[in-house]
Amino acid sequence: MPAFLPSELMYLSSSEEDEPLFHKVKENIYVFNAFFDASVEDGEWLLRHNEFLRLGLEWVTEQFATDRIPFHISKNIGKKIRQHFSQLELSIPLDLTCHVGERHLEMNSLLFGTASDFLHDFFLKECLGKTRPSIITLRGVEWDVLTTLTEWMKFGEIPSLWKREEKFLWSVLKQATTWEMTPVAELTQEVLTRYLNRANIYDHLILTHEQGWRFLKHACCDLINGLGLSARVFEPGENGLGLEFLEFNHHSLDVFDRLQKWITHLAFSLSLTEDVSFSEVLQKCPK
Repeated sequence: MPAFLPSELMYLSSSEEDEPLFHKVKENIYVFNAFFDASVEDGEWLLRHNEFLRLGLEWVTEQFATDRIPFHISKNIGKKIRQHFSQLELSIPLDLTCHVGERHLEMNSLLFGTASDFLHDFFLKECLGKTRPSIITLRGVEWDVLTTLTEWMKFGEIPSLWKREEKFLWSVLKQATTWEMTPVAELTQEVLTRYLNRANIYDHLILTHEQGWRFLKHACCDLINGLGLSARVFEPGENGLGLEFLEFNHHSLDVFDRLQKWITHLAFSLSLTEDVSFSEVLQKCPK
């Protein structure tokens, strides 16, 4: 038995042969989930039980594709597969073909559909009740972006992302946002911070504010606040954009003029409310 098998599952030790063990484990999806968790953490056990692994991955993939198991169980199994993908790869069934234009990519449906709630719903809408293996046509998706996102679907990380150019990273971020792949969106935002500079910072702050890309938005605020412009940009809540005047001068008023259409909160330091510029700023604010 796997080294980390919970004591309550030790009764399964009476079935050491792969096929009988598989049939016993799959009788209850919660037992299968717990057993799978333990088995993938024991590399030596997996090496001795390739047939169990093959049968288990084929079965749980089919259960997912036909919507027969709870989604939280599917997500946990998908997470475990990603953590140990290199060790499991040869036993993972490729039961989903994704078409992008003239190209196609073979995937595992469970890894595709557990990458986000959006992709789970999309997969079921496109494939449930239809001929297996499944086929999906993806429109409006760039091929290189798809292969990058499937890298995360398999490994739970994208080591190559740091090497990509800015334009491509924006495409990945937009697609990851559309597909609600939050970990990928956050990772891509982190990489994009290295492209922020004084020339593009306001455009990027506005874009990140509108799109809800909070990690990159926070980085934009930090950069502006480090420029010594007598103003501080801040985030008053998830959807807000605030500006605090530290003093009134052409630098701080320029920051305000650039961002006034998107500002939801204003703050003023010390006695700035007595300055003539205070009323002028208020008059420019959206009503």
